[in-house]
Amino acid sequence: MCGIRPDLKTYTILVDSLYLLGKVDDALCYFEELKQSGLSLNIVCYKLLINALGRSLRVEEALSLYNEMLSRGICPDRYTYNSLILSLGIAGMVEQAVCLYEELQLKGFEADVFTYNALIRAYITSGNTDHAFAVYKKMIVVGCGPNVGTVNGEIQELEVFRLLSLSERVVAMSLDNDYFSRHGGWGLPLMVVGE
Repeated sequence: MCGIRPDLKTYTILVDSLYLLGKVDDALCYFEELKQSGLSLNIVCYKLLINALGRSLRVEEALSLYNEMLSRGICPDRYTYNSLILSLGIAGMVEQAVCLYEELQLKGFEADVFTYNALIRAYITSGNTDHAFAVYKKMIVVGCGPNVGTVNGEIQELEVFRLLSLSERVVAMSLDNDYFSRHGGWGLPLMVVGE
C-alpha cells in the first residue's frame, strides 16, 4: 500500500471486508502483510480470519491459525471458540468440537446459546441425535434459553433426522415453556392430548 502506512485497525477492517465479499484468500494475503508489518496482532484479527476460514469450510487452516494465535500468547475469546466449534461440527470433526467446548469451560467462559447451537449442530451433522438432544436439554437446564436458530434450525432438524418420542417432545416443550415463563413469556400450561 502506498501513502499512509496502515495501522492495525485498517488491516482488520480490510480483512473483515474481504471476507464479507467472499475473498478469503485476499484476506489471508493482507493478514500475512499485517504480520510482516511489525504491528502487534490481537484477538480481533485472528478471530475474524478463523471465522472466515471456518465458514469457508477450510477448517484445517482455521485450526492452524488458532494454534498460531495461541503460540503468540493471544488468548481466544468465546466468539473464537464458538466459531471453531461450529466449523468443526459442520466438517464432521465432532470430537475436536467437543474438546474445544471443554477447553472453553476450562478457560472460565460460560457457554452461550451460540455455543450450544454449535454443539447441537455438530451432533446432528454426525448423526448422533441422542447427544444433540442431551445438549439441548442441558442448555435449557443451565438457564441458557434457545434463540430462533435453536428452535427453527437445530431442533427442527433434529426432529427430521430422528423423530422425537412423545416424552422427548413433552420434555423439550416443557423445558422451553419453563424457561420462557421464568423470563416473562409463554406462561401457558402445556397440555398433551396424544401422540
